[in-house]
Amino acid sequence: MHDHVNSERLASYADVLADELPDTWTSTHLTGDAKDDLAELTDRIWDLDLVAALLAEHPLQQAAVLSRPDGAQLVLIDRHDERDGFLLAAVAPHALPDEAYRGVPEPNGIALTDDPFLGAEQVAAAISSSATTVRSPRSGTTPWTASSPPSRTGSS
Repeated sequence: MHDHVNSERLASYADVLADELPDTWTSTHLTGDAKDDLAELTDRIWDLDLVAALLAEHPLQQAAVLSRPDGAQLVLIDRHDERDGFLLAAVAPHALPDEAYRGVPEPNGIALTDDPFLGAEQVAAAISSSATTVRSPRSGTTPWTASSPPSRTGSS
């Protein structure tokens, strides 16, 4: 198992993932020094399943945010179990009122393989089969598959 706190492995994986995904993606690595940014990111992670369960037990120590020019964002975080690899989840768009999420199914995060090239294939497949989109005023969308229909509540 890898070091979840001091690892540059997450940043390297995110860079490869951003380069391998369809369209144009960039990655930004947030370290433990960016506590306010990590807290704000935690509030915007859009997941009620795998990633939410992990965050309930392990507050973010680091994360990588993958961003597309249209405003779509994904977050890559360490797994905290016996498996190597990472977890990926959609990030809710900035500055949308809670009403924008009504009737939009909550997307689920996914577990990615330890290989970033295979991980990129997993993410591309999830994005291409995506049924969930939230329209922002800038026409940005958050792509992801969804399995349940709860509305997003709380801060956005």
